[in-house]
Amino acid sequence: ENPVQVRPRPDSLGEFDEWSHNTYVMGTTTERKLKSQQRYVVCWAHTVLRSASLEEYRATVGTFTMDGPELVDSSCVLGVLCTVSLFGTGLSPTNRILIIGANVSCGEEQPWRPFFERLKSESEVNSRAGDMTSFALGVAVSGVPGDNYQVCWGQSPVQDSQYNFVVGRFQMKGPTPSALFCVINTACYLNVTGVGLQSTNKVRLVQPGSACDDTSAQAAQVPGLVSVADVDPVTNNSFFMGSATKRDAVAYRVCWGHNASAAAFINVFIGRFSVVFVANVDAVCTLGVSCELSLRGSGMTSFNEITLLEMDGRQTCGSQTADHAVIGGLIVPALADPGGSAERTAYSFGVARERNPGVFYHLCWGFLPSQVSDYAETIGTFSLGGPDPAELSCTMGQHCKITLVGHELRHHNGIRLIEASRDCFESEAPRPITGFEQSARDTLETFIVSPSHGLQTGDLASVTGVVASQLAGRFGATMDEINGMHIVTVVDADTF
Repeated sequence: ENPVQVRPRPDSLGEFDEWSHNTYVMGTTTERKLKSQQRYVVCWAHTVLRSASLEEYRATVGTFTMDGPELVDSSCVLGVLCTVSLFGTGLSPTNRILIIGANVSCGEEQPWRPFFERLKSESEVNSRAGDMTSFALGVAVSGVPGDNYQVCWGQSPVQDSQYNFVVGRFQMKGPTPSALFCVINTACYLNVTGVGLQSTNKVRLVQPGSACDDTSAQAAQVPGLVSVADVDPVTNNSFFMGSATKRDAVAYRVCWGHNASAAAFINVFIGRFSVVFVANVDAVCTLGVSCELSLRGSGMTSFNEITLLEMDGRQTCGSQTADHAVIGGLIVPALADPGGSAERTAYSFGVARERNPGVFYHLCWGFLPSQVSDYAETIGTFSLGGPDPAELSCTMGQHCKITLVGHELRHHNGIRLIEASRDCFESEAPRPITGFEQSARDTLETFIVSPSHGLQTGDLASVTGVVASQLAGRFGATMDEINGMHIVTVVDADTF
């Protein structure tokens, strides 16, 4: 009723084969312009010129049909049998399809093929029914979902270049692979991203040695967490697991199912799951010494922090009314060292200049804290060692003995009197080392020459910057032995 007249372009005219007198080479098409049901008419002319008009083709030979599949986009779901069905004419059992990336072309030699575990990237005909042909690719149990793939078709291909017809786009639905975690003693939600997620989805935690598609996979037993969870039907991507109550360094496996009526259908591997925690530690730092804490745990990151809360009977880690402790010289809270690892991270509070006698602290950890109550995990206690503040005196003419009271005092501690105008934390300008001398009495002794060094026997001095070339093997001490902290024995005003 609505005829379409197609006027052939010069490059679509059949080339006459001068040897056979009855064969016309039309070329190879890899693109369908009209549906397969659309018939063409073949017209014949006795004598053909390139400029011949349609009227010259006066004899009707018959109808012409372009066999092959219709253009159609296909999709599959991870964890579900993937079948691609094509409609068309002249489809045969020798047809095959190939799944390749969308940024390459059908008909290329060795085009990039996506990897989906347990899924074939190419398939022969699985079943036929009328004009429909189906290709079964298998069940993918892992891989990257998306629509950046395409289906190529071949009549009877034996190599990649013969899959030269683009059928359409191919989309794989399901969750995007990712590592998931929950923080100990915190509400645990597994938030999954992906393509085509639905309200029927489920997740399951299984033991590290279990495969998601193994019907005998052992469910994970994490105190406080469920092993199977339904998706939030509002978001289609969030699964509430509970709250982990035990420090557990095991890396479990997260499995996902599209429409799982039983655990066996939760068969797609998303990634590893771990409980983030910090191991318990009772920490002690000392007045005047850099306070560095090295914490062990699992899943720690550079945006973790620790803080101190006074043990005053009203404050606990995670309390809404808690306040960070104020200790002169210390930086509270302390940030994680960005160079740390998931299993071990260092934190630096700085150097304490004063101590509150008899005060101890809660050591609290926060995964990504923005307020004091976010430091909810109690990982231990903290105390500051050193002497209590005191007013001390001695009497002229009498033996002067000073007794200090404090916490964590040791036999190697020492005191020094300085002018009241100075600060105990005041650093002295470094004095240059001008040379070395070999001791005449002991070959293992090396004298350091530093004019007007100002030291006294028994002082603690830090020596830095000495290189091997300055010693040249002529002295008893090595470079590594000289550089560092030493108790000084003074020889004279310029040598020690």
